[in-house]
Amino acid sequence: MLFFTNLILCLKQGPLQAPIVKQYMLNCASEFFWSLIQILKPKAVLALGKDVSQVIMDMFHINYPKTEALSAWISQSPYYLQDSTALFPLYHCGKRGVNMNRAMSLQTQDWDRIKEWLKDHVRR
Repeated sequence: MLFFTNLILCLKQGPLQAPIVKQYMLNCASEFFWSLIQILKPKAVLALGKDVSQVIMDMFHINYPKTEALSAWISQSPYYLQDSTALFPLYHCGKRGVNMNRAMSLQTQDWDRIKEWLKDHVRR
């Protein structure tokens, strides 16, 4: 099982493109995300965005290069939340994320790395 998240596991105020207050992510992570991971035990969590990735890695006390760009976190992934749950930080694949943060060709390479990891780590 794969678990995709932007950590907004609740409603936010404003339009869809409105900025997300980091406190919302912290609240959702502490109130819902941790429990969901314990219950679902996914093989991998795909974190959509730098703030999302940072909140998750901090929550699970993962050592990562905090001062580096998200692209560095991606290249060093997967990280592990628990013995059996891998974390893959990713740029958000929405139109705004592609236009402002990381070209689609690079995001495709990121997803291809995950696909190769899954081939080696998930039984059919």
